[in-house]
Amino acid sequence: MVADDCASLDTASGPHVGHQGSNGRDMVVLGQSRDPQIGAVLERLSHRGVHAHVLDYYAPAPFALDFSAPGCPRIRIGDAVLGSDIVVWDRSKFFSNTSYYFDDAAPGETVDDTRRRHQLQEVEWRGAYQLLATLPHVAFLNHPVQRNAMLKPVQQMIAQELGLKTPPSLVTNDKKAIEAFLGIHPRAVLKSLSGGRFARLDEPGARTDMLMTMQVAPQDVEAADASAFIRAPHFFQENIPKAFEVRLFAYRGGAHPFSVDSQKARFTSTDWRHGASVLEWRPCLAPSHVLDAVQMFLNRFELFYGSFDFIVTPEGEWVFLECNRDGQWAWLDRLVDHALSNGLADAIFDTWFNENSKGVD
Repeated sequence: MVADDCASLDTASGPHVGHQGSNGRDMVVLGQSRDPQIGAVLERLSHRGVHAHVLDYYAPAPFALDFSAPGCPRIRIGDAVLGSDIVVWDRSKFFSNTSYYFDDAAPGETVDDTRRRHQLQEVEWRGAYQLLATLPHVAFLNHPVQRNAMLKPVQQMIAQELGLKTPPSLVTNDKKAIEAFLGIHPRAVLKSLSGGRFARLDEPGARTDMLMTMQVAPQDVEAADASAFIRAPHFFQENIPKAFEVRLFAYRGGAHPFSVDSQKARFTSTDWRHGASVLEWRPCLAPSHVLDAVQMFLNRFELFYGSFDFIVTPEGEWVFLECNRDGQWAWLDRLVDHALSNGLADAIFDTWFNENSKGVD
């Protein structure tokens, strides 16, 4: 059987990176070594005797997956030959025209040649990452099979089951459906359903942007032609009144909530990301029912960690918006003496590398 072949994989002929006091697993990170989230967590793990390997598509080191022998492949990253059991953390961020994307240019290449080469590099790296992540005996920090289930409306349904309040929402390309929704919820906002990126009109080759949350006026929808909506799905939500907003970073067994006064300025009142560089975040407290629901949410979606966004109403009610399974949180980590990266690293260690723990896959 493949599982038996994998369990008996012979690594004696090459150097193996072992872990003092571990249960024999190696950790492989898919992403960039310069990613501050990766660096902070791996530094903490290294102090606990864990050796992790970053399979960096931006500044790659030699690696090999050798499928010559029956059973699981022989995995080598740099000079380290890994065991059959690995923990995979996928932090890959293939965002074109951002600091997370390729920026090299080969001599003599045209701009189009460079772009095509980068696209080919991306799809081939994605293929290698997918291959590595689907091998037997792999444990995950956030299971990839759940990625497609993380769309916001699905998250809302689960959050409601877990006792959290969520905004009324609608996904449609039908003007009549939009008008009916606005008849019930005249204060509404339009959001991106996918959370994807698009090229800017003023500098399409320089950077990409995200669709920010925007307010929707019923009279603007009424004045628009139906063809303006039919081309693509639109994601509408009731615009919940805000006292402030919360980003809550959670992992199995721990949570760190932070509040931001997004209502202090008009340009941040609908989407705080418009003032991300100027708004002040502070650690805060979260109600126990919210903390319990967050942990249950992680379990339902097979997540090891995630970043949760909430609105807190003037009446003090917490309203769930979404969970980003792998968002950025380094700026919050710095506010609390790296409590987020330390807590996540300790949870990783206790789950997979602590010889006194049973380990959870």
